Amino acid sequence: MQGLILRPLPSPRAAQITVYPIVVSVDAATTRIIHYPTEFQGLAQGVLILNRDAANTITIIINDDRRNSFTISGGASIAFNDLWIEQIEVTAGAAGVTVIQAGVTPRRELNI
Repeated sequence: MQGLILRPLPSPRAAQITVYPIVVSVDAATTRIIHYPTEFQGLAQGVLILNRDAANTITIIINDDRRNSFTISGGASIAFNDLWIEQIEVTAGAAGVTVIQAGVTPRRELNI
């Protein structure tokens, strides 16, 4: 990804890394940036993004790569696995929350 600043040494598939579940809800009609190193002291090795707004799309930007932003239609979800995610920016729909579930590995295990 274009915007990844930190370069972890282990692969996100490495069996020896610890992964902690983190859930963040983004209120309706809100933009939220989740910066995993700052907020949770690690990197997400995978995320599931759920659009709980049945009528409106949400916009997602991963690792500050604005040229490759994308939308998720109302009531849909998308998952990213086996990759390091430093930051997610979510603009939720007007009528419902967006839920981001991530597996976060602590910085100390990533040598960053």
